[in-house]
Amino acid sequence: MGSVLGVRTGIAVLRAPAAARLAGVRYVSSSPKDMFKPIKAYARERVEFYLPVVQSRLKQVSAQWNHFTGYTEIQRLKDLVTEKQNALRVLQEEKKHARQVYVGSVVERTDSQRKTNDLLTRRPSWNDADLAEYTRLLHSEHALAKAEEQNHEAFEQAESKVQKGVDDLMYAVMRRYHEEHIWSDRVRSVSTYASVGLAVLNVLIVEPYKRRRLANVIEERYLSTEEETLNALRSLGTKIDERLDAIQSGVHHKDAQDSSVADQLDRQIVLPAWVSRVQGWVSHVFARIAAVIPVDVQTISTTCGIIGGAIFTWIVTGVFN
Repeated sequence: MGSVLGVRTGIAVLRAPAAARLAGVRYVSSSPKDMFKPIKAYARERVEFYLPVVQSRLKQVSAQWNHFTGYTEIQRLKDLVTEKQNALRVLQEEKKHARQVYVGSVVERTDSQRKTNDLLTRRPSWNDADLAEYTRLLHSEHALAKAEEQNHEAFEQAESKVQKGVDDLMYAVMRRYHEEHIWSDRVRSVSTYASVGLAVLNVLIVEPYKRRRLANVIEERYLSTEEETLNALRSLGTKIDERLDAIQSGVHHKDAQDSSVADQLDRQIVLPAWVSRVQGWVSHVFARIAAVIPVDVQTISTTCGIIGGAIFTWIVTGVFN
């Protein structure tokens, strides 16, 4: 309750007007840790309140899980094995004590028999004390024999109990081993099912999400790259169009100049009639030569071309000069 009041007081101080807060500035600035003491106390109180509840819930969940997996039976068998070990240790102590008692009774009877034999060996020289001792030994022989028999039976019973305790311990150990084997198989099967479930969950949920995310990333990168490529191609196409337009305009201008020059040449160059007569005469001469001398058609064509070109060049040169 005190921690709650402290928290409320701190909140009231924070909600107070500016003047009131300024009035308490000296106190707050002198001890800033005091502001957090109520909060720390409240937090500590809450932790102390909820910690036992959480621990009890965890114990309940752990007990339910152990009961489901069969570990409770294993724990019971562990306690049973410990109990059998302690019981066997007690039986071994009892056997050891019974053996000591039996050995003591055997030694006592043997000593009594030795004394009786000694008395019998010197029977002719007995006196009253020897007779009384012999009588006492005869009376105690029956009691010693009976005690030896009883101690022997007790020793045998203790030995059988020890053997039974060993058998019980081995049986408890075998049961514990068997239950632990079953528990390990059960836990292994649960682990296998959990692994399969996680794998199925991964295949059905995680992997599709990763594929979608990867596809989105690839698509975004592809679209951005495609857009950049298209922009680059557009700019390149624009530049090519500009260059082609420039080349085309230059070609048109040159064609116009060439056509004007050709028109001027057509108007200026007028071949006289005798040129055609010279061409006919040259053709006639080469025809006669071909008839007389067998010359290849290609050679004749080449020679005619050379001569015709020379004549045409001479004529054009003469005309322009």
